[in-house]
Amino acid sequence: MSQNKNGLSRRDVLKLSGLVAGSAAFNGAAATTAPASEGAPPTHQPFAYKGPAQPEPMPTGDDFLNHYRKRWTWDYTKRSTHFNNCAYQAHCAFEVYVRDGKVIREEQAATYTTLRKGLPDANPRGCQKGCGYSHLMQGEARLTRPLKRKGERGGGEWEEISWEQAIGEIAEKTVDILAREGSNSLVMDMGTTAEIGVTTFGAAMQFADATDCVLLDLNTEVGDDMQGAAITYGTIIGARTSDDVFHSDLVLCWSGNPAFTQIPNFHYLTEARYRGTQFVVISPDYNATAMHADHWVPVRSGTDTALALAICKIVIDEGLHDQDLLREQTDMPVLVRLDNKRYLRESDLKRDGSEEQLYFWDEGRNRLQELDTTSLRLNGHRPALEGVFEVETLDGLVKVQPVFERLKALVAAYTPEAASELCGTPPAIIRKLAHMIGKARAACNVESFALGKYHHGDLMMRAQILVFVLCGHLGRKGAGWTTGAAIVYPDALGRDVARRRTRKLTKKLNMRQWYELIRNNFQEKPMSRYAKRGLEDSWVDAKVSACATLFWNVHGGVSQVSNQPWDKTLPRAPEAYLEEALAKGWQGLEPPRDHTPKVFFQVGGNVLRRVRSSHKLLEVLWPKLELVVVTDMRMSSTVHHADYFLPVSGFYEKPNAGFYSGSMINAYAAQPVVPALGESRDEWEIYWMLANEIQKRAIARGLEGFIDRHQEKRRFDEFLGVYTMNGALGRNDVEKLCRQLIEKSSNLGGVKWEEISQRGYAPITSLGKSSNDSATDWKADETITPFIWHTRDKLPWNTLSGRIQFYIDHPWYLELGEELPAFKAPLKAGGDYPLMLNSGHARWSIHALQQSDSLMLRLQRGEPCLYMGVEDAKRRGIKDWDRVEVFNDVGRFRVRVKISPAIAPGMLMHYHAFEDYQYEGGVGSRVVMASPINPVELAGGSPYLQTPGHMRQPGMSDRDTRVEVRRL
Repeated sequence: MSQNKNGLSRRDVLKLSGLVAGSAAFNGAAATTAPASEGAPPTHQPFAYKGPAQPEPMPTGDDFLNHYRKRWTWDYTKRSTHFNNCAYQAHCAFEVYVRDGKVIREEQAATYTTLRKGLPDANPRGCQKGCGYSHLMQGEARLTRPLKRKGERGGGEWEEISWEQAIGEIAEKTVDILAREGSNSLVMDMGTTAEIGVTTFGAAMQFADATDCVLLDLNTEVGDDMQGAAITYGTIIGARTSDDVFHSDLVLCWSGNPAFTQIPNFHYLTEARYRGTQFVVISPDYNATAMHADHWVPVRSGTDTALALAICKIVIDEGLHDQDLLREQTDMPVLVRLDNKRYLRESDLKRDGSEEQLYFWDEGRNRLQELDTTSLRLNGHRPALEGVFEVETLDGLVKVQPVFERLKALVAAYTPEAASELCGTPPAIIRKLAHMIGKARAACNVESFALGKYHHGDLMMRAQILVFVLCGHLGRKGAGWTTGAAIVYPDALGRDVARRRTRKLTKKLNMRQWYELIRNNFQEKPMSRYAKRGLEDSWVDAKVSACATLFWNVHGGVSQVSNQPWDKTLPRAPEAYLEEALAKGWQGLEPPRDHTPKVFFQVGGNVLRRVRSSHKLLEVLWPKLELVVVTDMRMSSTVHHADYFLPVSGFYEKPNAGFYSGSMINAYAAQPVVPALGESRDEWEIYWMLANEIQKRAIARGLEGFIDRHQEKRRFDEFLGVYTMNGALGRNDVEKLCRQLIEKSSNLGGVKWEEISQRGYAPITSLGKSSNDSATDWKADETITPFIWHTRDKLPWNTLSGRIQFYIDHPWYLELGEELPAFKAPLKAGGDYPLMLNSGHARWSIHALQQSDSLMLRLQRGEPCLYMGVEDAKRRGIKDWDRVEVFNDVGRFRVRVKISPAIAPGMLMHYHAFEDYQYEGGVGSRVVMASPINPVELAGGSPYLQTPGHMRQPGMSDRDTRVEVRRL
C-alpha cells in the first residue's frame, strides 16, 4: 500500500475523511455486487467498504451513572449559531457547551422576545441539524489538513501536505494561467453549502474581485429564481415574516414541504391552526406537511397550472374576483391588439412614439387613456376590464381588448371536470378550494422554492399568483402570494465587499437614473423603479456574475443531454433560442465560447453533487481544467475529483456575521467557541494567504499584470490590496470584517460587535439603506407584510406596465403560447417512460452538508432510498427495501426502494443531497436528469425582462424527469 511523505497510507487518509463510517457503515450495498447493466454509465467504487464501525462497550452500574452525570458537566458555554444556507429560517441562536476544549453539546437558546400580545414568539428556533452540528464538526467525517491528489482525479489517492506547499503550488499555477490567458480562464462557484456568513462570502467575493474571475450565479441553476414572480411582480424578493400567518384565515401550502424545509418556522402554522386558521396542503404526495393540514388536495406532479386556471374560472364566473384591485394593481385593463397579440403602444399611434407607453380604455369617459407608470392612482378614471374597442393606429383601424378579456377566453376551457382530467384533483374539491380562496378574508401561501425545479414552474407560479390576486389577496396583513425569504438584511454588506466587481453596473445609467439612485439612497428609500431598470439593463455587460446554467451547458457539456428534443412542442430546436439570446446580448455566457476555463475554485459548494447531469462535467469540463481547488470541511463528491483540498474551520471555530435574514428579522453573529481543529483555517485567512502568494510570485517572476474579463490590464502588485480593501484588513482580521458588517449597518440600532456576538443575534430595527423590494413598512411590534407600498401608497411595480403583469407580449412568449399563464403538460425529460421522478429538500441535511454525517444517517434509512407507491411496486414485483435500478435514455443509478402509500401512482420521490459515494457504484441520481432549458427563461431585450442576476436567467430542472425502475 502506498505511503505519502508523512507516513500516511491511502487507507489512513480515507479513515481520516470518515467516508467509511459516514456512509458505507450504513450502506452495505455500496460494493458493486450485481453485474453492471447494459448501457450503464461508468461505475466505480472509490472507497472500500470495511464494515460498520464497532461502538465502544456501554458502561454498566455505577460506571454508567458516572458516565451519564459527566454529560451534564461543562467548563463554559458560549452563544453561537450555524451560518448554513438554510434560506427561510436563517438562523437560530444556540447555547454551546464546552468541556476540555471540546463541544459536548448544543441547545436551542430560546431567548427570543414576543413582538406584542396576541402574536407567538419565535422560540425555541432550531432543528436537528443544529442540535447535532458538533458531531459533524468534531466527528469522523471532518478533514483538518490540506490534501493533494495523488494519481488520477477521482482515484481516491491523497497525501497530506503543509499549508505552505498547498498555497504555493496553487498560487504558482494561478499566476501561470492569469498571466497567459487572463481572468476568463478562472471560474469560482460559491455553492449551496457555502455559508451565508460574511466570513466565507467576504473572502470569496474579495478574491473574485482581485482575480476578476468568472463568478457563477447559481440561483437560477438550483431553481431558487422564482421566474414566475420575477416577470409578474418584477422581483423575487417579497416576503412576509412567518408570524404574519396569524393574520390569515386561510393558509395554502401549494408546493413545498415546510415540515422538512422550515422546521424552526413550522410552529407558526400549527399555532395559527389553534387560532382557527384553515391550513390547506396542495401536493402530489401525502407528505410530512400534509399530515398537519385541515385539508389535503392531491394534484398530479407538474399540473398545478390546470388546477389554478380552473379555480380562476370559478372565481370569475361566480363574481368572486376583486374588480377594483384588478383595475388598479394589475395589467388586466391594459389593451392588447387582436391582430398581433401585442400591447397597444404609443408607437402604434404616433411616429417616433414610445414602445413603453401603454393604454387602457376609460369606460367612464368612453375613450382611450394613457397608462400612468409613475403612480397606480386612477385619478377618477375607470379602466374597462371587458369589451372590444376600435383604435385608429398608423396601420389603420385596429381592434383591441383588455387583458382580462383574454384571460376569460383562456380559462373558459378549464371547467372543474376538464381540469380534473389534467391534474387529477376531483372536481368537487376544485370547487370547494375555489370557494375557500374566493371567500376568505385573508389568504396567504407558504413560501417555497419548489416550483423553480419544474421545467414549466414559471407557468405554475404565474397561475398561483393569479389565483390570489384575482381574489384580492394582496398587500394587507395575512394576505397574498409572497416570494423569497430575504425581507431585509444588515445594509452595510454592499458598501465594502466586491466594489471593484460592481463598478461597471452604473456606467450605462442616464442622468435621471443616476439622480434617482443617489436621491433614494440619501433619503434611505428603496431604489426607484427606473433606476433599477438601468442597473438591470447593464447587468450582462457589467459581468458581475455569470449564469451557472449556461456555463454548465456550454463549457460543461450538459447541453449534449439538455438539447435533445425532450419538448416536442417547440417550433424551433432548443439551441436556436440560446444562440439568439446570446447573439442579441439578452444573456451572457462567461467565459466566451472561444475561451477555455482552466482553473476552478469551489468555495463551500459541491457542483458534482448539485448540478443535474453532472456526469457530463467529468466527461467534458474536468479534462479542460488544469487546477481544481476546493475549500470545505469534509470529503464531498467534488472534493473527490479535486486536485487540492483546503480545510476550513467550523461554525464554532471562527468569527462570523450573517448577511441574510430569513423570515424572522434578526441579524446573527458569533465569536469562536473553541479553537479550530487540526490545521483548519477560516476562509478569510485562506484566501488572504493565496492572494498574498499570488502577488509575491508574480512580482518575483517579473510579471506586471494580466488581462481581466473586460479586456483591461490589471496589476499583480495591486492584487493583495484589492483583496484587503486597500490594506484595511489583514491576514487575521476576519473579526474586523464581521464587525464592519454589524457596526456600519444603519438598521441594527447601533448594536456593537461585542454585544451581538455574545447574545448571538440582534433584532434588525429598520429597513435601512438596503433596497427593499418587499415594498413595505417597518414597525417594531408588527408582523411584516409585503407590497403595502403598492396597495396603500400606489407605488408602481417593477414591470413594463408598472402593474402586476400577467400578460407578457415578448415575441418568444407569444411564439410559445405563454403570454398568459397557460397550462402545459410536464415534459418527458429523459425519454418516454411511465414514472415521473420527483424530489424534495431532505429533512436531515442543509443541502449536502450533513447528508453523510453518521448521526443524521441514524435518523433515516442510512443510505439513499427511493419512495414508490404501492401499486407501481406491485406491478414491477418490487418489495420493500429491494435494490432497484432507475433508468432512462440519459443514464441509470441504483438505490433501495421504500414502498409508501403516500406516493401517487406514476410518481417516485427521491430526496436530494446524497453524495455520489453513498450510491452503489458511486453513481448518483443526477445521472438521469436531462434538465432541458426553458426558452422563455432566455428572453430579454425588453424593459423589465433583462436579468439583474439571480433571476430571469435559464435554470435547471429535475421534477420532469421520466424513468423506469427494475428490480435487481
